[in-house]
Amino acid sequence: AGLTYFATNDEDPYITLKKVPKEDNEDEDYRVLPSDNLLVVGKAEEEFSSVEVHVYSEAEDHTYCHHEILLSSFPLALEWLDFDPEEPGRRGSYLAVGMMSPTIEVWDLDVVDGLEPVFSLKGISPGTGAKERSSKKKKKKAGKASASPSPTEGHSDAVLGLSWNRLVRNVLASCSADCTARVWDLAGLRSVLTLPHPDKVQC
Repeated sequence: AGLTYFATNDEDPYITLKKVPKEDNEDEDYRVLPSDNLLVVGKAEEEFSSVEVHVYSEAEDHTYCHHEILLSSFPLALEWLDFDPEEPGRRGSYLAVGMMSPTIEVWDLDVVDGLEPVFSLKGISPGTGAKERSSKKKKKKAGKASASPSPTEGHSDAVLGLSWNRLVRNVLASCSADCTARVWDLAGLRSVLTLPHPDKVQC
């Protein structure tokens, strides 16, 4: 007996199940519809910290965890924004995270398996600023001028609050346990204004 080939399963008389039922598509599970609502939750378990992105479907009255973002430190403040410094004209979906560390991380909510933030507003470790200032004074006394301007300092303690300016999209405000509030220019990724306070600032 010879072998008989058929172009499709529909032509093969021995295949009775012509169409295989479609299984749940993973892409459909990750698809966020325009009618869906996103809910972001900070989470910490012992030494493990993360942000969970939940989707609420009003049509189905159902909430599920869409994806999770791993963080380097305990989350204290979350703020949504749509400004991307690489493409200022494009509106995205980003999340600024204030943490126990002085650095503010900004994550792209549209990326499911992101390993690193899109950009960070760098803080300084406690004591670093004092060391830099003392070294600058020594250089001035020695008559040595620095060729490049000193980097803009950020917070030196935990970031307790964040607020994004929806009218001026490249502006983000933050407050910290270092007794300061700062205004950040997201286009330049730098602090442009520092407001001192006699106590820890929280909003």
